[in-house]
Amino acid sequence: MGRDSDNVEQTNDVKGATERRSGNLDRRGAQRLRASADHKRRATNVLTASEAASFLKVSRQALYEAAGRDEIPHRRIGKRFVFSRDALLSWLECGYA
Repeated sequence: MGRDSDNVEQTNDVKGATERRSGNLDRRGAQRLRASADHKRRATNVLTASEAASFLKVSRQALYEAAGRDEIPHRRIGKRFVFSRDALLSWLECGYA
């Protein structure tokens, strides 16, 4: 009887450890998914001049002129202008971000 009860206890210990590990993996997987979604959101937050013009429904020339006058939020990287979708939305809602 001693051996049988030892085997049952070991089986229960293994089962419990597996369930705990599985729960940890589920949490880690969920964290990775959230991080991945956040990364994708940030990546799509950066717009080229063409994308920003399309987003604002203006011509690229009008966008470049407004950015050159610092009328809309933007950053310059070398000769390129880049725009933040979030900053543009904020600017549209309440003025220059």
